[in-house]
Amino acid sequence: MKSTIHLLLLIFSCFLLTACQTKQQKAPSFEKKLATVAALAQHSQEFNQPTVSQVVEGIYVAVGFGLANSILIEGKNSNIIVDCLESNEAAARVK
Repeated sequence: MKSTIHLLLLIFSCFLLTACQTKQQKAPSFEKKLATVAALAQHSQEFNQPTVSQVVEGIYVAVGFGLANSILIEGKNSNIIVDCLESNEAAARVK
């Protein structure tokens, strides 16, 4: 009886060891793909013409007027401007 219990424990232990083993997983790649010069030049073309676009009702974004994008949020009694750009001249162009 005692040997049967030992045999069952041994079989169960082997089953647990094989069931709990994880498959080798491929390590995640953290390498970034670098943009090509052509892709960067094409992306830059999007900013050649400064534009003000309505994102949703009451929210507008000005792109291409300065180093950053300026955002206008219309309120009931006042407006909020997020990032008024790097200079008075650039902000005046957006206005």
